[in-house]
Amino acid sequence: MSQSDHIEALEQRLTELETNYEQERNQRQQLETFVTSLLELRGTDDPTDADLEQIWLAGHPIGAMVDRRQREVQTLRDDLEEQRANEQLTQTEIPAEQTLPIQQITRTYQVDPDVLSANERRAAIVWSHFLDTCERTPSKFVLPSSSVRDILATEEDSRPHNETVRRVIALVDDLGETLVEELTRNDRKTLVIDRERFQEFSDELQATIETTQPHQEVAE
Repeated sequence: MSQSDHIEALEQRLTELETNYEQERNQRQQLETFVTSLLELRGTDDPTDADLEQIWLAGHPIGAMVDRRQREVQTLRDDLEEQRANEQLTQTEIPAEQTLPIQQITRTYQVDPDVLSANERRAAIVWSHFLDTCERTPSKFVLPSSSVRDILATEEDSRPHNETVRRVIALVDDLGETLVEELTRNDRKTLVIDRERFQEFSDELQATIETTQPHQEVAE
């Protein structure tokens, strides 16, 4: 399944979850109105002051059910964001000269990996898995050297030497230009992408795609 197909499937699943969540919320409101005799309050005696988590219906925790559905929806949102972002990182639909060098290397790796050096191939592998593997903070995407090592070990079926990991990190930093920053944390190399800068980069990519796609005339 291509990334586009996977994104479409995630969007469909997200819509289904959101629809189910709305249906469950409406059902909860109806149940609170029409079947109050089945309601049980736990942790409070005042129904007007009860939290959702304190309301049970015929032995079932309504709050936990709704909370679980909310978490599922958020997980799908995160997955969808990740897939879209990963597709933009490895974008192959626009001219090579308008992409980052690391994207060009990744594109070449997907088509003809033998023309790349060993570390260029490794950099492409790391870049392809960056957003799948990175640690996410409110402001950063962070990929520590341990994750870089794990990615390479999985793809190459052997544990890379520390010097190899350092060189690959430096290469991704160099080829990632202003989007990627190499930092040292606790004496360990780390690759970092600023979320705000990434959003700007994504918007620029999308604008480029829209302006470079051929105009499709509507058949009369």
